[in-house]
Amino acid sequence: MTLSPSKTLRVIDVPGHPRIRDQFREHLKDAKVVAFVVDCSTISRNGSVVAEHLHNVLHAITSLPPTHSIPTLLILAHKTDLLKMGASLSSASEVAITRVRSILERELEKRRASQSGGVGVESLGAEGEGTEMDGLECSGTFKFSEWEGGDVEFLSTWVKVGEGKEESGKDALDDLKDWLSQHVK
Repeated sequence: MTLSPSKTLRVIDVPGHPRIRDQFREHLKDAKVVAFVVDCSTISRNGSVVAEHLHNVLHAITSLPPTHSIPTLLILAHKTDLLKMGASLSSASEVAITRVRSILERELEKRRASQSGGVGVESLGAEGEGTEMDGLECSGTFKFSEWEGGDVEFLSTWVKVGEGKEESGKDALDDLKDWLSQHVK
């Protein structure tokens, strides 16, 4: 991905399919940012499944040896344009981020509470075996702002089918490109 004429960024995309989603671990030790993409238009229905996958990512980040730098976790609320419903894109972005954050925090807190109660949490890749897994450490109820594993930031994105720009001339991924330019050195 080219962010500017003088800045190029290597992006590794690991799809969320259950059979290959853990391939991100192969690249984690060299990552500066882990972008976790969430479909904000379906998060209400799929919150527990998305939180399960995110829990695996959080666990992998907190399991890095102390000699490795901890990557920033960027949670992208994607498909923000589907939430417009007559509102401006900026207010749809706020709604998308709030929705994704609150649903994931609620689902991750459920997972944390079930573990602290001695009940193992099932993983998609473990063929029905319960496993104890950390990565949700924080003081009190799980909140991304209090997560002890590193920095978590939220951003909304969308991709307009067709020309790729809205009436204002803004590219659908400009916010993401700007964020990456500021945070990845």
